[in-house]
Amino acid sequence: MMLLPQIRGENGLRILETIVEPREMLGRFVAGRLECGQLSRVLLVSFFVAQCIGFCPALHGQSTAADPLPHYAVARRHLAAGEEEQASAEFRVFLNLVVHGLASATAETGHFDKAAPLFEEAISLDPGDINLRMEYSRALFNEDKFLLAKEQAQEAVRLDRQNLQAILLLGQVLFQLRDPSGARTQLETAWSKSPEFATGYLLGKADLLLHDDKAARALFDSILQHFGDTEINHVFLGRAYSQTGYANEAAAEFHKAMEINPKAKMAHYQLGLSCLREDETAGYDKAIPEFRAELALSPDDFASHYMLGYIAVKQNRWDEAEEHLRRAIALRPKDLGSLIALADTYVATSRPKDAEEILRQSLAVGENQTSQEIARAHYMLGRILLAQGGHQEEAKHEFALVAELQKHSGTVLTADARAVGAGSLLRQEAFGDSQPAASATEATGPNAHAADDLRSAIADAYNNLGAIAGNAHDFTAAANDFRRARQWNPALPRLDHNLGMALFYSSQFREAAPLLKTYVEANPEDVAARGALGFTLFRIEDFAGGVACLKPMQEQMNQTPKLAFVYAASLARSGEYDEGIQRLQSLEAATPNSPEIHYELSLAYQQTGKAEEAAREMNSYQQLKK
Repeated sequence: MMLLPQIRGENGLRILETIVEPREMLGRFVAGRLECGQLSRVLLVSFFVAQCIGFCPALHGQSTAADPLPHYAVARRHLAAGEEEQASAEFRVFLNLVVHGLASATAETGHFDKAAPLFEEAISLDPGDINLRMEYSRALFNEDKFLLAKEQAQEAVRLDRQNLQAILLLGQVLFQLRDPSGARTQLETAWSKSPEFATGYLLGKADLLLHDDKAARALFDSILQHFGDTEINHVFLGRAYSQTGYANEAAAEFHKAMEINPKAKMAHYQLGLSCLREDETAGYDKAIPEFRAELALSPDDFASHYMLGYIAVKQNRWDEAEEHLRRAIALRPKDLGSLIALADTYVATSRPKDAEEILRQSLAVGENQTSQEIARAHYMLGRILLAQGGHQEEAKHEFALVAELQKHSGTVLTADARAVGAGSLLRQEAFGDSQPAASATEATGPNAHAADDLRSAIADAYNNLGAIAGNAHDFTAAANDFRRARQWNPALPRLDHNLGMALFYSSQFREAAPLLKTYVEANPEDVAARGALGFTLFRIEDFAGGVACLKPMQEQMNQTPKLAFVYAASLARSGEYDEGIQRLQSLEAATPNSPEIHYELSLAYQQTGKAEEAAREMNSYQQLKK
């Protein structure tokens, strides 16, 4: 059936009935194809994607490597044989594997802003993929997007309520969202199924946050029994007590670690940090000896150097602050906290040039971040530039950035937040050693030509899915698939045609119009697309455009009365009353029982001052509509 456009009168928009089959009038949607040369290069890319899929942190060692290309080839064979249902299934498997692999690889290189839409796209292809949802949840978690991480983790648990990793992940996310009660429910389930150290440790912290210290103590005793009464385990338990406000119990655990091994790593550091958590300012004198003791055991301990530098800044001991902070930066050149603390030191000692250099370095390190530290760096740089003179515009720019970043900033930094790994300490504990750090360098990927071919293959698969859906008259789904194809490769041949037609058939006329117009301008001989464009322009009330579009289609109008009707109505509505009325009268004579023709004639007569004729046609319209 061909869609008859809506018309507009005094009573508003009216949708006209459908009378001609779309395939008969406008033909089938066009499926795509890749050239053989492109397919050979896609082989390289598919191998790369298979490796990306195989390295999936959320799967904890599960092997999921798969080659997408065979699914693509099988889909092509099904399509050639006219087996569209089987082709559609294989194209979707291919797309899921490829897009999931690209999402994984992109997230691993630290580009979450680019990875997130890929994860969303992969999920839309296979909403029931639990491993995909878990991986996306962890990526969101690592970006501090905890509410979104919760949504994905909850869905993973809903899909499989026996999946231990999904249950544990949800518990970790809820813990980070400061929902210890919800976290405990999930973590207790995970612990009962598989008593791992990280699970019990986090469950104990949830107990402590709920002030159930007896349950926590019993759990920690069980941990020591299962995993050993070792120095490192006591350090972990001490840290759990410290971070949940049990300073005395924390100190006892750290001292037990030192009793087991006087050289226990991190015991002195964690004890010093615990002193600051209890009362930061009052705790400086207690913490300093502990950090120094840690350095005596581990001279290159970044954490202790940073904390000693930080305390020295707070106590205005600038030489000592510079010494420790410069040492910390030498150990970790990209640590924002150390860089900004050193800039504070330079400002306090009247060294604005040195401070400016360090601040610009910190902003380069934190590019695209929205943390409080970045906001502070912009503010300090703005103050320095303002004081120098001649840099007012640049200073204003820095302050404007501060104002924007403040919308995303959290609360004032605490000692915990300034400590090493400080802002992500709970995250590190939640995931334990199973969470690998993102690579500092870009992952090795396919060459540019192969990458382009991969995009073409993805676009081609979506285009074929859209064509299959469109030929089955699921035009909304077809439009969505064609949109995806366009995102991956806007230059795919005839894609504007396919998307424009799908939008037309699904009544999304305003989006369809520019696509069909572009296509028809490049392919003026395509009468099917031209007809669809004419209808579309009528529906969005671009009547003059509709006239120009349909004018070359005189032969088709003789064969298709509804096309002739749209042309005649467009003429009248665009002010060409004589020809429009003449054509409408001819159509009325041929089909006197068409209410739409009477309606358009009534409007045209009304516009030309023929009230009697207008009333007669409106009366005919109303009688036929009863």
